[in-house]
Amino acid sequence: MCDGKNDDRQEIVSTNLFGETTREVKISKIFSDDEIIKQAIKDFKLRGYIFKDLTLFECMTDLNSLATKKDKECTFTNLGYSVADTYHKHRFFSSAINMKSPYETFHFDKNIEKVLRMSLKNESKLTHRLYSFFYMVNGTQQCANFRPGIAKILYNKYCNNNSKVLDTSTGYGGRLIGFLASIASEYVGIDPNTDTYRANEKIKIDLGRHKKVKLYNCPAEKWDNSYYKEYFDFAFTSPPYFKKEIYSDEETNSCNAYPEYKEWIKGFLHPMILKTYESLKYECFYLLNIEDVKINSKLYSLVKDSIDFALSIGFEHVNNESLAFRNSDKVCIENVDSETIIVLKKRKRGNF
Repeated sequence: MCDGKNDDRQEIVSTNLFGETTREVKISKIFSDDEIIKQAIKDFKLRGYIFKDLTLFECMTDLNSLATKKDKECTFTNLGYSVADTYHKHRFFSSAINMKSPYETFHFDKNIEKVLRMSLKNESKLTHRLYSFFYMVNGTQQCANFRPGIAKILYNKYCNNNSKVLDTSTGYGGRLIGFLASIASEYVGIDPNTDTYRANEKIKIDLGRHKKVKLYNCPAEKWDNSYYKEYFDFAFTSPPYFKKEIYSDEETNSCNAYPEYKEWIKGFLHPMILKTYESLKYECFYLLNIEDVKINSKLYSLVKDSIDFALSIGFEHVNNESLAFRNSDKVCIENVDSETIIVLKKRKRGNF
């Protein structure tokens, strides 16, 4: 028989409403949280950084779900994020200026421990698929991706079944995934980042066979749009916020080609907006998701500078819309709950 000296065993005696005595044996946990976390750190280091890695059938299923979901239900859905990240694993090697990428953060035991403790506190369990926690470590700020659900809503709002759309900064595929789930029919995307271009090409091949997609691996300001004059029914992009985020060390990336703000405005932002104007049909809309940023304590007024130039070349400024964040989106602009989407329209001359 047991000698009764097991300190981990507690007997709780209680009496119910009918005067019956019940006994419940309560046994403490076998492994402490510290023991589990210590073992988890070893396992994480053995496995390496865990990237999103959906199978093709899972990507197809998610895209179907996004396409069939009602637009009003797409505002805060995560559908499509994992699809884009499966192809754009290099996103997690990039970061905001003066910050670490999630991949860099992963290589310090103290950071893994912090992530594990946060997960244990919030989820009451641990899993090796802790995709979203590493950017929450202090000093870590990954580069953002556009929410595919919002992209789908905007395509469906401004397009019809035959609409051709332009995206001068494709980025990590969020708007491309949203386009594939939308009613629009043709997408032309431009991006100078070689890894980004290759990943979006793979998305096109794997998931975009039902639509027309053309991608260009070049800077937007140097894109030859001679074939596309007054071609597009809608233009929608989210360009780099000057040098707030560092996507790669390639010279073709705008913050590397134009490291000073004034030259970035003249060399990148203005030509991008002008080429969009030239490529857009009259009476059609241009949505520009951009925001003022503070870098090394200096504020750069990207919203005003974009609107001022757009007005100078003939766009009408319709209004600014607000793009609300989920917690997981707040990786680009600090201490704000939303970003700006500038709504512009290319009016026929004399229609102002």
